Amino acid sequence: MSDATAELRDRRVGSLIRRPPVYVRPDASLRTVAEVLDEEQIGAVLVRDPEIGLEGIVSERDLVRSLADGGDPDQERARDVMTQELETISCEATLPELAGAMVSDDIRHLPVEREGEIVGVVSSRELARVLAGDLPD
Repeated sequence: MSDATAELRDRRVGSLIRRPPVYVRPDASLRTVAEVLDEEQIGAVLVRDPEIGLEGIVSERDLVRSLADGGDPDQERARDVMTQELETISCEATLPELAGAMVSDDIRHLPVEREGEIVGVVSSRELARVLAGDLPD
């Protein structure tokens, strides 16, 4: 195994986090969700109710699915399309563990937690960039 391969195998998911997570409220319209995704240049937002806490995640794929099913982006809400059974991964997990979780669960965006708190969301795109040597350490 080369040194570069060993480094990648040992690298932690937390090293991919470049920004805090982005949230929308459960009652945000899908148009608003799409605007947030575009403005923030991200592929998924977390859904959080100020009184209840984290409720789910909405990805680009969820928006496309809703529109393909005839959904109205001004009438449908984040709560209507979000994935509620939120998978997460620890900051301390390795990149191979991250890749395994994404592949086995068919997930493109995975919230990252540290000590029970979500600190970011990592995407399959970010994982691909680091594997291609295109994401800074």
